[in-house]
Amino acid sequence: EYVSPVLEFLWKSIKDPSVHIRLAAAEALRGVLLLVSVRESHVRIEWWNKLYAEAKKRLSNREKKVEVLHGCLNVFAELLENAMSFMKGRFSEVCRITLGLKDHRNSTIKQAVIKLIPKLGQCDPVAFITNKTYNLGMAMPYLLHNASKLTSERGTIFIALGDIVVA
Repeated sequence: EYVSPVLEFLWKSIKDPSVHIRLAAAEALRGVLLLVSVRESHVRIEWWNKLYAEAKKRLSNREKKVEVLHGCLNVFAELLENAMSFMKGRFSEVCRITLGLKDHRNSTIKQAVIKLIPKLGQCDPVAFITNKTYNLGMAMPYLLHNASKLTSERGTIFIALGDIVVA
């Protein structure tokens, strides 16, 4: 009953100018997704579709605002974490969109992409290893190359590398 207004409110917060608000909104989204996951199948899929479609639309439209990009990547992360079976059917598209942002100039976007890489590997390990365009073969050289640089993403990269090994 309250899912719709809560998600509308969260969507505004997911693209807030403050990183802390965006991350808090993503955590709140996690709770909503857990609630939705126990609902009837058609209701659950409807909400997952709405979230996915909105994030995909904004990420695919060459959105320039860091806040919106980061928020949408956070939505992908929560869907990968809490609706993995739903996201498996969208795996190639999510990989293409996410890894297409790996060289973004903004550190927040780079870190969000780096954090998503292991989640992508967990979502569909076989596809992640074998996909010829957006896969482990693209992600690992990127991570290893940047792990040797003194960048603000370095710590996040080491965590992602460990998570990939576990995936």
